Amino acid sequence: MAIPDDDNRRGILSKSKGQCARIAMVLHALEIALDDDENEDEAAPISWSTIVSKRSVERANVILDYLIEQKFALMHCEIAIEVPQAGAVHPLIPDRYMTKFLSFNKQKITASDVSQYRLMPPSPSTQLSKNKYPVDKVREFMQNVSEAGFGTVCEEVRAGSKRKCTTFNKHVLEDLTNTQQEALKKLRVDSSSFQPASLNEAASDFSLSTDSSANYIAI
Repeated sequence: MAIPDDDNRRGILSKSKGQCARIAMVLHALEIALDDDENEDEAAPISWSTIVSKRSVERANVILDYLIEQKFALMHCEIAIEVPQAGAVHPLIPDRYMTKFLSFNKQKITASDVSQYRLMPPSPSTQLSKNKYPVDKVREFMQNVSEAGFGTVCEEVRAGSKRKCTTFNKHVLEDLTNTQQEALKKLRVDSSSFQPASLNEAASDFSLSTDSSANYIAI
C-alpha cells in the first residue's frame, strides 16, 4: 500500500503497532475460548496461554490493514506544497502567488481577500481543521510579502466595530526602491494593478480606534 508522505497519515501509522498488538490479543482470547468450547469435558478449567499465536498476529494485520485503508479513504486529498524556484522574489513564496497578490487591484488587501480570492498557496488541511487559509497562515504570508518591501501588515478596526482586521497596505509605487520596481517587472505586475487609481479606496471601511488596546498596529 503506497503511503503519501504527510503528517496526518504518519500519525495514523505511528499508532498501528500498538493497535495491532491489542487486536491480536483479542483474537488470541477468542481462539482459546472457541477451542475450549470444543472440549467435551465441561468441568475442565480453561487453559490460558499468555503467548499470542502467529495465526492471531497475521489475522490482526489483515484487520488493521483494512482499517488503515478506510481511514485514508476518508481523509482529504493531500495538497501538493509548491516550492519556490531558485531566484524567486521571496524565498518562501512562489512567484506566481506573489504576482497574484501584488496584482490584486486594491491598495489595501484584507485577510478575507486573501482567502476569498486564493491569493496565497493553500495550506494542507489537518485532522483538527480543513481550512486551507487559516488566519495565522494568511498573516504569515502577508508578513513575508511585507519583508520583500512592497507594503506593511497592520491590524485595523472596522468603522462601527471593535473587531480587528488584518490588512496589507501597499507602498506608494514611487516610494519603492529600484530593486523592488525591477522585481515588479519580473513578476509582470503593472503599475495600474499594483497602485489603483484611487489610493483612498475602502478607507471609509476602516478607522483607528480610540481604545489604546485596539489602535493601528504595524507588525
